Amino acid sequence: LIYRHLKTGEYGRFTSVDKLHNHWESLPDEKCTFYAQMATLIKETVGDSLCPSTKECAKLLGMLQCNALAVHDLDLNPTGIALYTDLSLCNHCGSPNAVVVFDQWQAQLTAIKEIQPGEEITIDYISTAMTRSERIKCLTSHYFINNTQAEQAEQDGPDPSRGDVETCKKLDVQIRMALADLNAGVERVKRAEDYYYYQREDSDEYDDDDRRPRPKLTTAQQIVWDLANEAFGYLNTSVSLYKKVFHH
Repeated sequence: LIYRHLKTGEYGRFTSVDKLHNHWESLPDEKCTFYAQMATLIKETVGDSLCPSTKECAKLLGMLQCNALAVHDLDLNPTGIALYTDLSLCNHCGSPNAVVVFDQWQAQLTAIKEIQPGEEITIDYISTAMTRSERIKCLTSHYFINNTQAEQAEQDGPDPSRGDVETCKKLDVQIRMALADLNAGVERVKRAEDYYYYQREDSDEYDDDDRRPRPKLTTAQQIVWDLANEAFGYLNTSVSLYKKVFHH
């Protein structure tokens, strides 16, 4: 697929696939051997008519490894990897000024800090909560950055404790479960016969958040309300913790 992309001459606004780095010269021997074996398998499967030489095919695999982005849905569930030519120009930083947001397979680069003219746009290559030592190890093994470069890239980044990381992971699971329950509850309400019939009260009962009169809820709607409160409780706790330990 990469070689077909090369043959079509497709390119992004600022660069093309054939100009992306593969860091082949700095790869350890075992990585080069692995990619060469994969390239041989690809050539045997696809055929010589579509593939370049074994070495060039192996280099394409190296280029894909260090330039592809992990794609997530709106709930941050991983859905695969993809190569976005122009986004590959963004370098990693432990304290980035931009973030990549996905809408299915469409990627959008969004600033999260004020970026001055001429300032480099950076993103965080690592999307999961890790300690600093784990982040450095991941950068070194997956993105072909040597240990010194990885440490420099992470010097202004987060440095959470193992306990904070585990708490973040636990909250992530709780949020996903709460949202799944909430979605199921919403579907139940949609199927309820009285879904479109709120019985509004004339009393002074108010919503705690916006002080507007709150409608009387049916049983199914009350369940959804409670599930929503639970989900947002986990979200608020998670956001507070991330602000504390991943303040970058």
